[in-house]
Amino acid sequence: IRINPRDMTIKYFREELLNGSVVNISGKNKTVWLATLGGASQIKIDQNFAVKNYSQADGLSTDYLYQVFTDSQDRVWFATDRDGVDMLDTNGFHHFKENLFLKVVYGFAEDSLKQVWANVQNEGLFIFDGKKFKPFGNQNNLHHTNFNSFTSGQNGQLMASHNFGIDFFDADKNKFSYLFNGGTSNVPNLNSIARDSKDRVFVGTNKGLL
Repeated sequence: IRINPRDMTIKYFREELLNGSVVNISGKNKTVWLATLGGASQIKIDQNFAVKNYSQADGLSTDYLYQVFTDSQDRVWFATDRDGVDMLDTNGFHHFKENLFLKVVYGFAEDSLKQVWANVQNEGLFIFDGKKFKPFGNQNNLHHTNFNSFTSGQNGQLMASHNFGIDFFDADKNKFSYLFNGGTSNVPNLNSIARDSKDRVFVGTNKGLL
């Protein structure tokens, strides 16, 4: 559903979608992406709200997706369940499975150096070198290897939330920092993270919002 906060009108998207199990919502400018258990849906925010669906028949490796992410170059990245990473650009779909075969990819973020990172279940962070995703070499500087949510701030600082706090990494300065969130009493929910217009980040946990 889409809620207009100005007049509280609600628009439902049902028949337009291939699958109604929406796992994650993301977007950039006038385009919204839905990651679902049956592929991805692109919604153009205009008067007609045009919807375009993508599935395995259209080039995806799998229809089970955790997140869709659009980077600064307008490349669209798809986090799949054990089928690597798919990417869509003006040349079509590209598939990246090296180092990611049979691994669950939860989502992505882009740092201040315009590098794309992947959050991989139980494996920590992977970085895209232009041809493949490879494990982050300084993983031991992080406090966990299973991140429930992953994003970057306006300045490109990476932010990875886990059961024991939040790890930050500034790629430009190669600087790490850590925020303790109260331990397992504040467990972040999967991909429950958002940034508002004032660059404040909200994390959904089992005990409310952080």
